[in-house]
Amino acid sequence: MDDVSIDDIHREFVHDITIPSRLGKDLLRRVPEEGRRIFQDTFSTEDIDQKRGWFYTLLVSSTALFNKPLFRNLTVNGIVLAGNGEKMLKRKKDYADPK
Repeated sequence: MDDVSIDDIHREFVHDITIPSRLGKDLLRRVPEEGRRIFQDTFSTEDIDQKRGWFYTLLVSSTALFNKPLFRNLTVNGIVLAGNGEKMLKRKKDYADPK
């Protein structure tokens, strides 16, 4: 791969895809530019444990593809700790039953 040069990573035909949908009894299709209308590229928020994976992937992908970050503002939520001071996890069941 070292000797391969990629000059233009945007290809129009990549956006022209359909996905069969058993639930909708039809095909899922991309609606051109609908995403840009809905997502204004300004704000993103998630838990702090998503920082390394999700936010980093969004930032790197968007910068590589569009030469700009996907969001201008980023906020993160804190983590609720269990009685022992560790992060509460469903798999550990270290939280109080809400019933």
